[in-house]
Amino acid sequence: MSVRYMYPEGFEVRGREIFMDANATTPVHPELRNVMEHVYQSHYGNPSSPHYAGIRAKRILAEARAEGATLLSCAPESLVFMSGATEGINTAILSVLSQYTAGKGKGKTLLYGATEHKAVPEALKHWNEVLAVGARVEPVAVDELGLIHLDDLARKLPDALMICTMGANNETGVFQDMGALEEKIRGLRPDIPWMVDCVQMLGKRPVALGRTTIDYAPFSAHKLYGPKGVGALYVRPGARYVPLQIGGGQEAGARGGTENVAGIAALGRIFHWLNHPELGPFHSPNTLYEMRNALLTSLQQAFPKLVLNQPLEVSLPTTLNFSVAGYSSAELIAIFDAAGIRVSAGSACSTGKSRSFVLDAMNLPTWQSEGAIRMSFGPTFTQEELLEVCERLRFIGEQLSHAPLHRDCAFYLPDPFTSNSAWIACPESALVLILELQQKHEEQLKREFPVTQWTHRTWGGSEEDFAGFRITPTAEGFVLRYLKTNRELHVHADGIHQPANTAPVRALTSLEEGDYQFVDVREDVERAMEPPRVAQDKTLSIVRSGWADFLLTRSQDEVKTPVFFCRSGRRARDVATWARVLGWHNAVACDASASEVNHWLARKAKV
Repeated sequence: MSVRYMYPEGFEVRGREIFMDANATTPVHPELRNVMEHVYQSHYGNPSSPHYAGIRAKRILAEARAEGATLLSCAPESLVFMSGATEGINTAILSVLSQYTAGKGKGKTLLYGATEHKAVPEALKHWNEVLAVGARVEPVAVDELGLIHLDDLARKLPDALMICTMGANNETGVFQDMGALEEKIRGLRPDIPWMVDCVQMLGKRPVALGRTTIDYAPFSAHKLYGPKGVGALYVRPGARYVPLQIGGGQEAGARGGTENVAGIAALGRIFHWLNHPELGPFHSPNTLYEMRNALLTSLQQAFPKLVLNQPLEVSLPTTLNFSVAGYSSAELIAIFDAAGIRVSAGSACSTGKSRSFVLDAMNLPTWQSEGAIRMSFGPTFTQEELLEVCERLRFIGEQLSHAPLHRDCAFYLPDPFTSNSAWIACPESALVLILELQQKHEEQLKREFPVTQWTHRTWGGSEEDFAGFRITPTAEGFVLRYLKTNRELHVHADGIHQPANTAPVRALTSLEEGDYQFVDVREDVERAMEPPRVAQDKTLSIVRSGWADFLLTRSQDEVKTPVFFCRSGRRARDVATWARVLGWHNAVACDASASEVNHWLARKAKV
């Protein structure tokens, strides 16, 4: 049975998507699409061919290289076109480490900034192992602003084979003081190979590499409205160079494989725009800073307890990184996504991580690291888009302010699969029994059960019956049993564990007729963002903190075949898995999105 991911025919989305994750990637600019289409149609020759079609294609490479050289204040020969920054990083590291094979680097170190993109330390570890260099891969500490700790750098440089830093961080937007770094590095180690990840700097910070002593610097086109799969590596004259791949001698022997001529043409146009700002679509830095300030003001109005995770004075004008007390990053992403605003919890290349290693390196509190959101936009961001985002943020703020203080449930487990924070509320006595409470959930507890209206009591750790539940301590945490249904959950320090022998959850991949009870497992504010649906009252709704209560207390006579659904299907699969563990053997996870389910139910209701 195939899985449907497309919206049903006739489905209408309220408002357009606003992409605020530009540090991960950007859409291809229309002019660059036209440039590439022209190359595909008229300059399709192989640049290595001696005939005129090949010469035309080779000329495109030369023009793009010349534009890049002008921008970087370097010789054209210093630029090698590649598939992107990751290939450039690996090529630079291979070039340095290939001279230390068979243990020649034993006792030495390979240094990288502690907030560096994961591509750098992973490449260092890889080539250190593959080439049997024998060096230690070590981070250089950063301070609370995210800037390289110069004293730590000075301590570690004497034993280093290579130093890798980044121009601007992809999560926080913090840019390094390149002059201070260069002075420190060259003052202690004039000849040490130095690579700088310049991916986020392109179009946002000066990149006159030819005037520095930086040896290697990778770039990617897709971070600045170019296509994916094309980039460049700057190599300082005299720096050691070993090709990562060889072939037909392309790129003057520096990188084998037929060049991506259309992609390079687009990158060349980006270089041209940066060389001639008056001809390009990019806003000035001052305009971008004004846009960032407007966004921040709207964010603070929507989320009064917002905390910035970056120092604005040393951050790119296109990046905001923040946390909101009482909300996890997953909850915030769901809220923004429901409003059509696409943001991320950090690097797109570190998906699945529960916290930010960048913010950890800056020694920020755990709740900020686990709840971090990155909102980033590109230098073509329009005033119309800014106004639309601000309007949607205003709407988000309104919906959050009207959210119910507490739900129709007694047992609250805010992050079921990652945390043991939990409490039981008894409305009859206005008493909340706190079983466990982590710092990141303190705000939620205070918000939903204010001490002016509820008495808070901490569980003493011995077996106790409270509000229809029996709490029994265990070595790993506690067991919670609902006495009426005799169902129980084992809660560990890191939440609920999924048994290894759990049967696969049946997925409903097409919305067919059946005796189903649809159960929406999204947050209240996500549903509030949607267009009104005729069938919204035909579904049950449970927020994340109430999932466990529903599965423990709800009668199976009332809900015989629950079909859990959400925004993407992940939460639905999590809840359906635990429903089956607790005896709901007919539980189903719906692979259709919430929008599709609501649309289908509305159509069904009209029949």
